[in-house]
Amino acid sequence: NIGQAQPIIDQLAEEARAYNRIYVACIHPDLSDDDIKSVFEAFGKIKSCMLAREPTTGKHKGYGFIGELSRKHCKPYVE
Repeated sequence: NIGQAQPIIDQLAEEARAYNRIYVACIHPDLSDDDIKSVFEAFGKIKSCMLAREPTTGKHKGYGFIGELSRKHCKPYVE
């Protein structure tokens, strides 16, 4: 029943607002974490850039996360 779950959903949404993280997809295979980080640093200071990797090959899977951009820098990407 969605009515019973709504308070939990609202709480999770509020907690998620504290974490300024952007999901980035369709990353070219030749680009590295540092390449992606340098692109996003042009818009403001970031704390981390992590591309998801294949455990066996170590190559990235084409997506990752940019962490700790300020809210004002995140906003244009998520609208």
